[in-house]
Amino acid sequence: MSSSSPMCSIGYPASPMKVQRFIQNSLINQAKQHSIDLIKIDPTKPLAQQGPFDCIINKLYGPDWNHQLHLLSLHHPNVVVIDPPQAIKRILNRVSMLDVVTRLKLPQGNQTFGVPNQRVVYESENLMDLVGEVGLKFPLIAKPLLADGKGEAEGLLLLSQVSNLVVKNEVEGCCSEVKKFVARNEEDKCCSSEVEKLVEKAEMPPLEFVMELAKGLREAMGLRLFNFDLIRDSRDGNRYFVIDINYFPGYVKMPEYESVFVDFFFGCCGREEEEE
Repeated sequence: MSSSSPMCSIGYPASPMKVQRFIQNSLINQAKQHSIDLIKIDPTKPLAQQGPFDCIINKLYGPDWNHQLHLLSLHHPNVVVIDPPQAIKRILNRVSMLDVVTRLKLPQGNQTFGVPNQRVVYESENLMDLVGEVGLKFPLIAKPLLADGKGEAEGLLLLSQVSNLVVKNEVEGCCSEVKKFVARNEEDKCCSSEVEKLVEKAEMPPLEFVMELAKGLREAMGLRLFNFDLIRDSRDGNRYFVIDINYFPGYVKMPEYESVFVDFFFGCCGREEEEE
């Protein structure tokens, strides 16, 4: 890149810890080599007193922070926020999270997709009554209703003693899990949609199918930084289930994630890297 090119300023909050793990020295150094400045934001201070920013990576939740982002958008509408709080909120709830999947209007050829049968169980309800009502079958997987990263329990639980859980059928005989990471700017100029990680050795789903599903989810949710967990039903080798969608996942697990995000940052700043 030309030495005269202006810096692209990317702001990120000093917390939570996941963001700190993402901002590795290797990413900071590679970004600087390409005129990208990663700026730490103090969320306790007004954003107007910090920056200026071309883009802000958003991984904080709460009304105070959301209000700050709202004020920033009013006074500096050209600053790109990745991602908007209202878009993130949808996938912090495990019910609305998978509702997005069921509403996708994608052409399904040989490969089809869906979500496991699930139901929210409230304190006043009897789980055994619900099993017959909605067609759930044991064994069941129970998860907290909120997926906000503050704690997660997954596995077989004594469900009669817990409440406010999402209960879903375990997909019988599923033999593999694929984690699909997505990082894509709004104009699709640069993207990363790696890595597919198998829990057990099994045949991978067709890449075109996974890419189309990733694109459909991105457009439906309005998110640019997320991953989704995809499992294959061994009873139907062409049937896949989306079981979780996670905002701002562990991108450091991706090979050469630094290069991926240098390209991503350029796209979000509305710039393209110049040839040396």
